[in-house]
Amino acid sequence: MQIMCQEMEMEEREKYMQERQKKVINSEAKLIAKQQNEMFALKKKLEANLNERLKVRETEHNKLLKRYQNVKREIEKQHNIEKNKFDKSMQGYISKDKNARPGTATTRMQGSRMPQSSRMGGSKMPASKPSKMSPIQPMKMGKSRGIDWSEMARRLPTSKTDPN
Repeated sequence: MQIMCQEMEMEEREKYMQERQKKVINSEAKLIAKQQNEMFALKKKLEANLNERLKVRETEHNKLLKRYQNVKREIEKQHNIEKNKFDKSMQGYISKDKNARPGTATTRMQGSRMPQSSRMGGSKMPASKPSKMSPIQPMKMGKSRGIDWSEMARRLPTSKTDPN
């Protein structure tokens, strides 16, 4: 009888161990499935955050690009305005035709009585007077693309006939 009791106990123990093993395997499978679901949810959340950040980054990039283009356009406008003002102010001083003589030189030639021959061999122009202007010194660098416009204006004559 003791042997029979021991055999029954062994069978019950094996049965209990098998059931326990099945329970452990089932609970482990449930835990793995739960963790996979959590991981999938976290991946989805991270992906959504990443997409949101990329959209924000793209909109910021577009804003900066538009700002850059507007500033560039504004600087180009200012440059063109300054260039046009300068060209307009220089129109009386610089002739478009390189062979043309300045107005003062043509009036001097017409009004002068020059001899037909000269000692220097053919020049019919009267000798010019030395300039009263100071020698040209290097320009100071200013704010507008390396040109100091106030210095440039100071050096230019105020009228066509004024040498200073």
